[in-house]
Amino acid sequence: MRNGIVRFYFQKIDGTIREAWGTLRADLIPQQGGESGATRKANETVQTYFDTERQEYRCFKKLNLVIA
Repeated sequence: MRNGIVRFYFQKIDGTIREAWGTLRADLIPQQGGESGATRKANETVQTYFDTERQEYRCFKKLNLVIA
């Protein structure tokens, strides 16, 4: 994800599998409009990414990543 847009799958809370297209590459993420000042404590069990289809930040539990 740091090098470009990738396709991956993870299991949602309801048990269904979700296909996602996302990135962490800064130049592929649109600029945010202003700063809210809100920051969150890092959670090592959750992966946050920018969803390139929905054009918003999303996250999933790393344990739910589907490895083919």
